[in-house]
Amino acid sequence: MGLSLISASEAEAIVFGVKSRFIDSSSQAQNSYPGAAPANLFSFNENGGGFVNYGQLSLNGAGISVDGLAISTNDGLFGFALTTSGSTLISITPGQSAVTAIGPRLNGRIIKGAVFQGDILWAIDSQQNELLRIDQNTGSILENKELILNGSPYNISAFIDIAVAPDNSFWLADSCSGIRQFNINTAEVSSSQILPCSTAGTNNAFDGIAFSDNASEDIALIAETNFSDDIRQINLVTSTQTALFNNVYSNYNGNIDLAAVVTVTQPVPEPLTILGSLTALGFGTFFKRKISKKKN
Repeated sequence: MGLSLISASEAEAIVFGVKSRFIDSSSQAQNSYPGAAPANLFSFNENGGGFVNYGQLSLNGAGISVDGLAISTNDGLFGFALTTSGSTLISITPGQSAVTAIGPRLNGRIIKGAVFQGDILWAIDSQQNELLRIDQNTGSILENKELILNGSPYNISAFIDIAVAPDNSFWLADSCSGIRQFNINTAEVSSSQILPCSTAGTNNAFDGIAFSDNASEDIALIAETNFSDDIRQINLVTSTQTALFNNVYSNYNGNIDLAAVVTVTQPVPEPLTILGSLTALGFGTFFKRKISKKKN
C-alpha cells in the first residue's frame, strides 16, 4: 500500500504596523506627545517577508496621527486617531486611506498602545498613565486602572505599546524603560526589565510590540523608534534580537505601533503524499480491471 504523509496546518502571522511623523515635543509634557499627521499603514509577514505599504490614513479628508493599533479576529483592524486634545477610536480597512471614527473623542486621553484579548479591547493612556478597557462599538471607556510600579504610580513615556502573548501574559514596550510584563487585572507593572537603554544602549528604545499565535510566547516582534527605526524579532528569555526590516519610514521618525493577526493556511501535501496518492490511484485502476475481467 502507498505511504501518505501530510504536514500539520501551518499558520502565518500577518503583522500590521502604523507610523506617524515626528513633531517637536519640547513644549509638551513628554507623555502627552501625540505624534503628527500623516500616519502610514503597512504590513509584513512575521518571517520578515511580504512588506506591504498601504499608504497614508485620513479622517474626514484630512491626514491624521494614529497609534494604538489593535486587531480583532472577528471585527478587523482598529486604532486611535490622536490630537493634542485627545483620542478617537477608528476602524481601519487596509488598502483604503479613509478611516471611520467610532464614537466621540476621548478628551484628555492620549492612547499609545492597544490590544484585543478575545473581544475585550485594552488600551494604554500615556497622558493619565492608565490602563483602559474600551467599548469597541462606541469608543467609550468602560474601565480605567492606574498603572502601578513598585507600589507607586508608573509614569509611562509617549513611546509605548502593549501586547498579549499566546499564553495570555501581557507585555508593554516602553521606550528606554525596556520591555516589561504587567498584570491586566491589577495594572501592576513588573520591575523586571528586558533590554532597557541603560544597559542595552539607546538603539533599544522600543515603541511597538506584538506576538504571533504561530510562535512561542517567548518570541515577540518589536519596533525600535529612537535610532534605527527598524523592526526586529526578539526572544524574551535570551534577549536575542534578529532584524527583519531596517529604517522603516525613517523620514517619519515618530511613533510606531504593531499588531498581529494569524491566517491559517491549508496543509500542503509532501512529495510522499503525492506518491502515495498516485500509487493508490494505480492500485484502484488495477483492481477495477481485475473485477471487470471476472465479470466477463
